[in-house]
Amino acid sequence: MACWFFYFTSLDSPWKVSNVVHVAYAQKLWDKTFPNIKCTVALRNDPIFSLIKQWTYDWCSDLAARALQAVESFFNWYQELDSPKDCACYVKWAVPKVTESVDSRG
Repeated sequence: MACWFFYFTSLDSPWKVSNVVHVAYAQKLWDKTFPNIKCTVALRNDPIFSLIKQWTYDWCSDLAARALQAVESFFNWYQELDSPKDCACYVKWAVPKVTESVDSRG
């Protein structure tokens, strides 16, 4: 799973798991990891890719929960950021404006 997560987190949009490109990569990982066990990874009705998707969803959920804990801990640490308005002003100052960028994969 470590190789899968390394691949998955390098994507522009790591939130869309069900994709034929991802299935092809999972197949490549299977073939490299288990060269003597023949198996075809499929997008639908496949236990292997279903497990990969579930582990990925669990990982994303855990990542989001930890991010929320980190943000809460940060704002709880600073007494001067004790109101929602103070927190909003800080975020507006600290977080850069989002700009859309497109790489070679679109």
